[in-house]
Amino acid sequence: MSVAFVGALLTTLCAVIVAEHQRISPTRFSKLMARITVVGYSIPSTVIALSVLSLIFWVANAWGLPLTLSPAMIVLAYLIRYLAVSMQPIESGFKRIGTRFTEASRCLGHGPTKTLVRVDLPMMKTALYGAFLLAFIDMVKELPIVLILRPYNFSTLSTTVFPYANDEQIPESALASLLIVGLAFIPVLLLVAGGSSTDKKDKTLR
Repeated sequence: MSVAFVGALLTTLCAVIVAEHQRISPTRFSKLMARITVVGYSIPSTVIALSVLSLIFWVANAWGLPLTLSPAMIVLAYLIRYLAVSMQPIESGFKRIGTRFTEASRCLGHGPTKTLVRVDLPMMKTALYGAFLLAFIDMVKELPIVLILRPYNFSTLSTTVFPYANDEQIPESALASLLIVGLAFIPVLLLVAGGSSTDKKDKTLR
């Protein structure tokens, strides 16, 4: 849960940075870079994990460092894999609030970072929650990345279920499986509740 939480938090933060750069500087280059950053979702998890492992191995050889697996490598692979999941709600949130409040803040002398933190983000809390929760759900149940990049004696809920299910020891895998289902079910309820409240606000404004 902690690895998925950190991964979802970093993924949401990076999605905000990429989407904001694309919004305030809508050039072909920024749009191209935004599209490149989300291609990881179309790449199999095994390929991403092996690519991260090859990168770390190259850095270890180049700098003469010992190669050790760590949860940070899993978080990096999560970021590459699931950035697209967080990008969609964030982009929708920015389109929803428009640019008039941002332009008004900039005219009053606030910089882009201060405008983003104090004006834009408070108006798109639902999009931020959605981006975080969607990424968190996918990361909790991710298996190939963790199997390849996990350090010794380190397990997540998915890797706890896998060996039991592979050996057809269904009762032993039940607790971790139910925890995965529960952790995915609660965010879905929050997303549905958040979407309903947002629709009510829109109807009231109309």
